[in-house]
Amino acid sequence: MRHVHKLAFLIAIGCCSFATAQPAAPQNKQAVYDAAQAAFDKDDWTQASQGFAKLLPAEPGRPLSRSEAVIASRYATALFHLERLDEAQGWISRSLQDLGQDDATLVADAWITRGDIERLRYDYPEALKAYRQADALLASSGLSDQLVRARFGHAYVATTYDPSAVTPRLGALLADPAFAKAVPRDTLAQAEDLVARAAMNAGDKPAARHWIEKAVDDSGGLTTERVSIGQVTIRADAGIIARLQRRDDDARRYFTYTGAGHLKDMSWVVDHAGDLPVCGDAADEVRPDDSVVVTFAIGVDGAVVGAIPVYASRPGPLGAIFAKTVSSWRWNPEKLRKVEGFWRATLQLELRCVTRPQPAELGKTTYNELGQWLKQRGLITPAELATLEANQYLKVRSDDARLTQPGGVVLRATAARLPEEPAKIEQLWMEMEKVGAPPSAFATLIKDLAGTRSVKGNGLKESARIRAQTYAEWLPRFRKAFPEDRAVSWIVLNQALALEDSGDFAGAQPLLETLTNRKPAGVPADDVLVHVAQLHQAIGLDRAGKAEAAKAVLERSGLTLDQCSLFDTHPVAESLKVASSAFPEEALRWQFEGFAQEAYDIDDNGGVKNVRTVVSYPPFVFDQATERAVTGFRYVPPRVGGKAVGCQAHRQSVSFRIADYAPARPRA
Repeated sequence: MRHVHKLAFLIAIGCCSFATAQPAAPQNKQAVYDAAQAAFDKDDWTQASQGFAKLLPAEPGRPLSRSEAVIASRYATALFHLERLDEAQGWISRSLQDLGQDDATLVADAWITRGDIERLRYDYPEALKAYRQADALLASSGLSDQLVRARFGHAYVATTYDPSAVTPRLGALLADPAFAKAVPRDTLAQAEDLVARAAMNAGDKPAARHWIEKAVDDSGGLTTERVSIGQVTIRADAGIIARLQRRDDDARRYFTYTGAGHLKDMSWVVDHAGDLPVCGDAADEVRPDDSVVVTFAIGVDGAVVGAIPVYASRPGPLGAIFAKTVSSWRWNPEKLRKVEGFWRATLQLELRCVTRPQPAELGKTTYNELGQWLKQRGLITPAELATLEANQYLKVRSDDARLTQPGGVVLRATAARLPEEPAKIEQLWMEMEKVGAPPSAFATLIKDLAGTRSVKGNGLKESARIRAQTYAEWLPRFRKAFPEDRAVSWIVLNQALALEDSGDFAGAQPLLETLTNRKPAGVPADDVLVHVAQLHQAIGLDRAGKAEAAKAVLERSGLTLDQCSLFDTHPVAESLKVASSAFPEEALRWQFEGFAQEAYDIDDNGGVKNVRTVVSYPPFVFDQATERAVTGFRYVPPRVGGKAVGCQAHRQSVSFRIADYAPARPRA
């Protein structure tokens, strides 16, 4: 639904001219435009953007001619679809500044593009302003595809930000008989779903139920043989509305027809890199009792696509805060290989804030060094640098031209799915050696390889054993190549922690001692690697009955308890078992499976306290049961001399599988 004016028509009526430093034949420029516009009409955003870029001035400050302003608007739209949002924002701003006001359709189209850009940048106030500007220009001219686009965009933003504003606009379209006749049935259902979401967020229970039931019916009901992503989204919204209204049988029915709670494998859903918003005390910050449901898709490269807030426990910026956070999450592409695209495209998670941020990642220095090397060679953008430094998977397509540039093999090893065959890993290592890759690149490769291989492990201890084995296999070669580099100690520590996770505390101690007693090359005495090694050495000694030796190690470190909470101390689990009685009877009756991620503190006896659900799938099903179950978790007592060390705000995911907790029953 895109209304497009051909530039040839604008030139024919004498309204436009090109301003360029070196005049070229008009037909040549027209040919470039025609090719770009043809690509634009086919949603070939790469070709469209390349063509439009040739027709725009390089000078950032020069005013645009009328024709250039039109092109800039189209160029911004193409950049938006390529997720080059900062560039898109700059060009749409220039377009609106110089487009003029004599063609309401063109101006409105630019405002809609501005709204779309700000929506994906999660600046909801600016997005609402843009959509309303477009609406004001279009409302008096009757129903059009642009008016529908403006009101749909407005509804997506206002659903959680200003839910009461949705019905006067999108609801007005639904009240217009011409709208129902002009749009496909699934578009009608989508509009009804958005109005239902807004009513849910506004607390209008009757309206929410009315509109979501119409949306379900108009999308084909619950008995269609083939199910689209749009139908699943509507049914999931219906389940959330019913659950919030305590209509549990209806919730079960709707959720069942989404497939939620019936995934063959849920391990990939929870295994992501990324954080949650930190709770605050101010009125405009996220509060501990706030909850948000975000719907999104995951691309094959592990990056999030189109995170949208569906529900927020209060209106305002809350939904946008969580959606923006989720948009930065990354999944391990290796774990997505066997996941059907349908499931990756229909995720809805219930989310809450955490009381304190995740402690500093042990690999932060290594990832930073690698990122700086890639940046110096023009292989990553500043945004990708920040992603890599946060130990999140880079979003790099397999056909990205950067992969063929000098040093591109390092980017491939960092961002791409690692091969399983040892021969291919060996080839990758040798290619990295040829381009002079830094030690941090090889260390990251080993770390990622250990994580990839551990996927095959059956349970926490087996996965940890595989990780430890991988580190042991590659560490000698890495140490021989880079004996003086800090990253050697990072790999040593990772191997020691993996051994502890596997239950081999005795095997971990010699590795920890190499970091605490022998002053390894490239590692200062106050390095976080040394601190973590000291804590684990002391805990291991204490566990082995050597209390005095443990106390001496900790005293020698000079650490305070407050310092310990600032970095990842990696608590070692003794038991993460969940009793069969913990499976929610309601979920068992529904034959639902799911998971929840809990945040909690670990006390000096190894028990847990201050438990809160921060992620839940499906929404509003497993929260309370998981919180009760987690209170039974036990860790190696994180104390030396009776003092607790660095175990606040730990997080752990709990999966509920019917086969693990109760005799199998026929699905309802």
